[in-house]
Amino acid sequence: MTDTQGTQNLSPEERQAQINKWNQDEMVKVQKFCFSQGLQMNSIDQKKTLCLPPVMGVWFIKAKSPKQNYWIISGDFPTDITKADVAANAREALRHFSMSWQLKAARLQDDLAAGQRPTLSDRETQEKFANTLIAKAEMLYDIFTNDELWAGAGL
Repeated sequence: MTDTQGTQNLSPEERQAQINKWNQDEMVKVQKFCFSQGLQMNSIDQKKTLCLPPVMGVWFIKAKSPKQNYWIISGDFPTDITKADVAANAREALRHFSMSWQLKAARLQDDLAAGQRPTLSDRETQEKFANTLIAKAEMLYDIFTNDELWAGAGL
């Protein structure tokens, strides 16, 4: 559903149904991710959450256990999590994820350049993942810097 081809001829109701389905699917993905991280979700703060279906969601999660708040990114980006105190809003969370992924990619590449054994399954997989992180981080940064996109959100 990331391809807008084929969605251009949909009625407003059909488009809304697709957006609703995307949101539901992403929510399931986020809940499973939280569970895999040992977090028990309490709620999602819809006022702080930003969704741009079908590209990404930046979710503000309130966890029961441990009792803390988090930003989670999902969609066409690697699902990732960070503590909420690193960013005041979804836009700043995007910048945080972008910088974090750049640093992770650099560490993965540095390890390979130093001749260390790959932390992922093999050298090729690690190089590919590092390059994917860099590309996704650059996309996030482009979204972060797009003032036009954020004008309506007041950020």
